[in-house]
Amino acid sequence: MPETDERIFGAAYEIYNSFRWRKLTEGDFIDLSNAISNLAQEYDWQHNPLAHRICSMLFDVFNDFYRDGQVPAVPDYFGRSDL
Repeated sequence: MPETDERIFGAAYEIYNSFRWRKLTEGDFIDLSNAISNLAQEYDWQHNPLAHRICSMLFDVFNDFYRDGQVPAVPDYFGRSDL
């Protein structure tokens, strides 16, 4: 795997991990959007298909979690009560 791809996956995981372990507030959604946007811009999403798809995936995942006023369960480390 190319080094750039490794960095994209790592950065995407960091974004997911930092926002998934808590219930998001309105301000958190702005921070999440900015983090994803910064990732897309950093890796030139218009010319990098992986960056484009990873950033789209992050938006889709959190959209699915919070769609129609839903609030997902916060996962606990051991029990995985979110499953």
